[in-house]
Amino acid sequence: MVFYKPESARLIGTFQSEIEAQMIKAKLEEQGIPSWLFKDDAGSMGPPLQMVRGVELYVAPSDLELAHEILEAVEEDADMMIPIEMETPGGGNWVVWILVIFAIVIVVLGLLHYY
Repeated sequence: MVFYKPESARLIGTFQSEIEAQMIKAKLEEQGIPSWLFKDDAGSMGPPLQMVRGVELYVAPSDLELAHEILEAVEEDADMMIPIEMETPGGGNWVVWILVIFAIVIVVLGLLHYY
C-alpha cells in the first residue's frame, strides 16, 4: 500500500474512511489509473481520526478528468444500492452486540491487568 504521493498529484476526493477510499482506488486501478492515498491517523493507531481528517485520494494530472468521471459513476451506483440490514432473530443489530461485547471484554481485561 503506497501512502506517498508525487508533488504533481491532484486531489480527486476526501473520504471518511480508508475502506471507502480503497474501494474508489480499486475502481481507478481497474481502468489503469494509478492513484495514491494520504491519511493522517497516527500511523494506523487512531482509525477514528480518519472520520475527522479524512482520507485523501490523489491521481496524476493527466488522469484527473477520467478519474472524476469514474468517481461520479461510482457515486451514482452507490445511490441506487439498497442497504441490507443484518439483524439477529431477537431483533437487534448483531454488529452493535459484537461491539458491546468486545468493549466489555476490553474493560474487564484492563481492570484485571490494573489490579
